[in-house]
Amino acid sequence: MHESKGINFKLSNSIKEIKDNTIVLKDGSEISADVVLLGLGMIPNTDYVNNTVHKDKSFVKTDKYLNTSDENIYAAGDIVSYPYFRTGEYVNFAHYVNAQQQGSIAALNMIGKNVPYEYVPFFWTRQWDQSLQYTGYGTVWDEVFVDGNLNELKFIAYYIKDNKIVGFASMNTPNAGNIMYEAFRNNKLPRATLIKNGSANLQTIRKELSGVKVRCSRADCYCVRKLN
Repeated sequence: MHESKGINFKLSNSIKEIKDNTIVLKDGSEISADVVLLGLGMIPNTDYVNNTVHKDKSFVKTDKYLNTSDENIYAAGDIVSYPYFRTGEYVNFAHYVNAQQQGSIAALNMIGKNVPYEYVPFFWTRQWDQSLQYTGYGTVWDEVFVDGNLNELKFIAYYIKDNKIVGFASMNTPNAGNIMYEAFRNNKLPRATLIKNGSANLQTIRKELSGVKVRCSRADCYCVRKLN
């Protein structure tokens, strides 16, 4: 998609130096540029709490209520490592929607509401007027099963680990992300074999969700208003 818009990738190369208006690559080739945008990765600046709260690598470690090892300190957003309610695995998911949700939950718990952070990670990006949505949490998978046409940019993709759906991506498939978000949240996911052999699909998953109360409240910054 990007290459069709004239973008060239140099994935097997790296920058040696930048001088004047020229980028010099490791292989000696040069690229002229008016603007250089550097993506330096994401390492949270949390050194200032080293002697205050427990950490998970560079992230502030919290419990499911977003409370740190200090009962008087809560944390939310990109700096947090928290237990994913579906697996108990400590995760960090940097997206503003999740940060908004965590801020709301942390605030509720500061005033004694005891609300666990039980949200499914959600991410979206829009590039060249095309939106890609992802929900779930699957850093490791055995396979990706694609239903649709990647070349036409209209598809849904199931990330599968041990016959379980751990992540889901979609493009140009209305409400697919909403349906799968609620399926993850309500534990209404079919086994991956059923998806692969055609016995289950988005429509059957949607039927399984009939009667489920869709989350839409003050603390839910990702609000699934409708599934149909």
